[in-house]
Amino acid sequence: NNWSQALGGVALGLINNSISNLTIYPNPVSNGKLFISSSSNLEKEVVIYTTLGQQVLQDKTVSEAINVSNLSQGTYFVKITEAGLTTTKKLIIK
Repeated sequence: NNWSQALGGVALGLINNSISNLTIYPNPVSNGKLFISSSSNLEKEVVIYTTLGQQVLQDKTVSEAINVSNLSQGTYFVKITEAGLTTTKKLIIK
């Protein structure tokens, strides 16, 4: 099930923000660059899914921007994994 993978094994319900002080910005993205920061600033694995659960981007970052300019306008889910902790957030591309 794509949704189960996209949401880290949780198909429905609230997902706790397991990564301390995780921030994604700007949201909505209009310049093609997504920044992700957290308290620890460790390497993060970033996977972006469509609302249908299809994976459209996978990248790793510490502090540099993730290039999302190839994504169409719309709503996505960003699954971020850092030091074994995973958080999923909603992302809007304009």
